Amino acid sequence: MPGKPRCHGSIAILWLCFLLKLLYYASFVPLWEGYDEFSHFAFAQTLAVTHEFPDLRQASISRELAESLRLAPVPWTIRNWTPGWTTEDDFWRLPEVSRQQRVRELWQIPQSLAREPAPALRLYEAQQPPLAYLLYAIPSLSFAHASLAARVWILRLTGAAIASLMIPLAFMSARRIFQNESLAVGVVALIVSMPGLMMTTDHGGNEPLAIVLATACFYLLVSLVPPGPQGRPRNDLRSLPLGVVLGCGLLTKAYFLTLIPATLVIFLTLWWMDRQTRPARLPVQLLIVIPTAIAVAGWWYWRAFHATGSFTGDQVSIAARASSVPILTTLRAIGWRGVADFALFSHVWLGGWSFLVLRSWMYRVVEAVLLAAVAGLVIRCKRRTLTRGIAMCIVLEIFFCAGLAYYALETYRATGEAAVLGYYAYALVVPEAVCIFAGLSALLPAASARFILPALVAFFAAAEVYGTVFCLMPYYAGLTMHTAQGTVPALHLTQLSRAVAGESGAEKLFRHLAVNKPDFLSPAVLCALFACFLLAIAATVFVSVYSSLFGQRGKT
Repeated sequence: MPGKPRCHGSIAILWLCFLLKLLYYASFVPLWEGYDEFSHFAFAQTLAVTHEFPDLRQASISRELAESLRLAPVPWTIRNWTPGWTTEDDFWRLPEVSRQQRVRELWQIPQSLAREPAPALRLYEAQQPPLAYLLYAIPSLSFAHASLAARVWILRLTGAAIASLMIPLAFMSARRIFQNESLAVGVVALIVSMPGLMMTTDHGGNEPLAIVLATACFYLLVSLVPPGPQGRPRNDLRSLPLGVVLGCGLLTKAYFLTLIPATLVIFLTLWWMDRQTRPARLPVQLLIVIPTAIAVAGWWYWRAFHATGSFTGDQVSIAARASSVPILTTLRAIGWRGVADFALFSHVWLGGWSFLVLRSWMYRVVEAVLLAAVAGLVIRCKRRTLTRGIAMCIVLEIFFCAGLAYYALETYRATGEAAVLGYYAYALVVPEAVCIFAGLSALLPAASARFILPALVAFFAAAEVYGTVFCLMPYYAGLTMHTAQGTVPALHLTQLSRAVAGESGAEKLFRHLAVNKPDFLSPAVLCALFACFLLAIAATVFVSVYSSLFGQRGKT
C-alpha cells in the first residue's frame, strides 16, 4: 500500500516527539515532584540493596531518601507530612547562602545510608505489585555509585522509555479498529499531545509499565476478533499471550483486576451474538486467558491477602475493612458529582505532586468534549454503526470507571473523604482516544470529521505549553509562589523580560531549574532540551494536520 511508508514515518516522528517531551520533563521537574516518586524510588532501591521484597505493612524508606526530603524542597501537597520539610516556596525564600548549603549537603549524603531504614517514614508503595520495581532495580544496581539526583533521573528515563512502547501498540490497535492508517496516526498524535499523560509518565513509578501492558492487552484483545460485523473470536492458543500480558499487568497495578470481568463480558457477548446467527461453541478464550493471568499473578495477591487480609494489599482497602460504615450508607453519603469532577480534573492535567492547575475553562472545554463524545457513542448505538472494536473500548472504559468508583467508595469508608485520581485512567488511553473520535465523528458530517483530531491535538498542545511554561517552570524556579488563598498565579511574560543583577529572567529561570540536578543538566542543557520540547509539540501538531489533510480516506 503506498501510504504505509508515510504512515510509518509519521509514527516514528510521533514516537520521537513523545520521548523528547518526556526527556525534558524528566530533566527539569524537581527531585520528588513526581506523584509518590520518593516511595516508588524507595521500592526499587530496597530491591536493589536487599534483594528482597519490602514488607507490605512495616517497610520504611532509607535514611538516604529521608535526608534528601529534609534538604530538597518537597511537593506542596505533602508539606505537612513531617515537621521541618521545606516547600518550593520556602526554599526560594531562603538566602542564597542557605540554599547553596542545602545543595552541598544533599550532594554529600553518604550512600551507605541507602542500607539504613528511616522508621519514621513508611514505604507505603510497598503495597504495590512488584513487576515495575523489579525492572527499575536493574538500572538501580547498574548506577548504584552515581549521585542520588543522577539515579533518580536515570529511573525517570527508564520509565519514559518503557512508556514510549505504547506508541506502536496504539497505532496497530487504532489501525485494526478503524481500518485506516492515517486515522490511526491521528489517534496516536492525540495520545502524544495529552498533557496529563506526560505528568503521569515523567517519573519512575509503576504507571509507565501499567500503561504499556494495558495497551498491549487491548491490542491482543482486538486482534483476537477479525474486523467486520461477523468477526468471530479465534478459538486457539493465540489467546495465550493475552493471558500472560494480563497477568503481568496484575503484577504491576491492582486496577488490572477490572480487565478480568471486562474480558469475560466481551467474549461472552461475542459468543452470544454469534449464537443468534449460527452454532457457536463457548469461547475457549475463557478457559485460557483468565486461568493464565491467575497463574502468572496469583501468588502476589495470595501473599498480599495472607499479610494484610486484603487481596490488593492497598492501605485504603486495609483501612476500609476496619470501617463500620455500611456500604449502602456510604453510597448515599458520597457526593458522586464532586468525585467525578475531581477525577476528570486530575485526568486532564494535574501539575505534578504540588497539584498546580490550568485555567478552569480549559478543563471545562475537555469535559464538554468528553460529554459530546459520549452522546455521539449513544447515537452510534441507536444507528447500529458501532463496530466491535469500538464496543470493546466502551466495555473496557465502563469497567475501569466502575473500578475507580469502587476505589472512591473504599477511600470514603477508610478516611471519610471520597476522591479518586483520574490519571489512573491513562492505562486505557488508547480506548479513550478511540471513543473520543468515534463519538465526535458521529455528531459531524463526514467532511468535517477529519478535522476533529487535529483540532484536539492543537488544543492539548496549547494547554501543555501553558501548563509547562507558565505554571510548572516558573513555580519550580521560584518565580511564582502560592498566594494566601493557596493558588499559584501563572507567570507573566513581563517577569521574564526584567533584568535581575545583570541576568535576564529567562537566564534566572533555567539557572534555578538546574538546582539539585545532576551536573550534566546545566542551565544550557535544560535550555536546549526545552527547545526540543517545543519542537516536539509543534511536530506533533504538524503530523496530525498533515495526516488529516493528505492521508487516506475511509469510513469511520
